[in-house]
Amino acid sequence: EIEPASRSVILINWVLIVLVMTSSRFLARWLLLLQNDKNNVIIFGAGSAGRQLSNALNQSKEYNPIAFIDDSSEINNHFINGLKVFYPNDLQSLIGKKGIKEVLIAMPSLKSSRRHEIINFLEPYPVQVRSLPGVSALAKGQVTVNDLLEIDLRDLLGRETVEPNKDLFKKNISKIVVQTGVM
Repeated sequence: EIEPASRSVILINWVLIVLVMTSSRFLARWLLLLQNDKNNVIIFGAGSAGRQLSNALNQSKEYNPIAFIDDSSEINNHFINGLKVFYPNDLQSLIGKKGIKEVLIAMPSLKSSRRHEIINFLEPYPVQVRSLPGVSALAKGQVTVNDLLEIDLRDLLGRETVEPNKDLFKKNISKIVVQTGVM
């Protein structure tokens, strides 16, 4: 004959079920947090602007800085803010191994010719390229992660843009009216 279960067994089973259910929810939430949706990025330039940018990105929910790219032999293979510094020639292998989505140029005081060289270097790679705004905004502390600018065609020009002269347009462009059809 089977004896009926005591009340303590029912209470213990109820407590165990509640613990398993709540702990499974916490475990699922923890696993989702580990699976981060941040974009893996590389910072091009390990100077002071690059270090500031890596600090800002560590606080960001969108970007996960993986490494620095810099052509200085003095800092190559060193760690800055916990990120290793690589030569530009290592970029292809980093993109493949680490799943890099973007390259952030952190050299706001670059001359336009050097900026043009870097953009041409990055062009064949399957990454989006962004850059920091100018030095004055950086010095004033007005730059945040959201201020990263997408590279524009004007950046590829290699010189300052020249606005068109409207007087020349007026002199060289005339209006021509063509009428077609029957009146």
